[in-house]
Amino acid sequence: MMIPSNRFNTVVGTVTQSLVLFYQAVAVLVFTASLFSAYAWLKNPFIGGFFEQTMVLNESVTREPGQQWALQEKGFRLGDRLTTVGGQPIASAEDLRKVLEYFRVGDRVHVVMHSPDGELKEADIKLQSLSTVDQISYYVIPAFLSLVFLVISLWIFGLRRTEPAGRT
Repeated sequence: MMIPSNRFNTVVGTVTQSLVLFYQAVAVLVFTASLFSAYAWLKNPFIGGFFEQTMVLNESVTREPGQQWALQEKGFRLGDRLTTVGGQPIASAEDLRKVLEYFRVGDRVHVVMHSPDGELKEADIKLQSLSTVDQISYYVIPAFLSLVFLVISLWIFGLRRTEPAGRT
């Protein structure tokens, strides 16, 4: 059995440290970009529901007891797919964000969705702002937890980067 040379171990350690450092830098950039993205969304009026990347309404609900978001109040349910807002076709979250930029809280906007069985559903939705409780639940707490995990990972890497456990 051949034992790897000390030089080989040093090179492998340096390469893995560099890869982990690169990964950590990307994580910091992604975290920072997500804060700016969340801020951009929070500046716009809230349409009354959260959507998956396919523009399908998900199961998220308000954290305020006894309240419903606008889309739920109008009868839209899990699985309904958003197709137009204010007469503009919506194919992505970016499309939705761009359309909502032209509206203000309190405006009414016509929404068209398709149910999973193909039924066309339409309603006029009053745009609102996302409540403070929901902002904390859906943005602040996840961002804070992400920051905690990011700081811990950077701390561990800083302390133990020369050890295999510190690079994992």
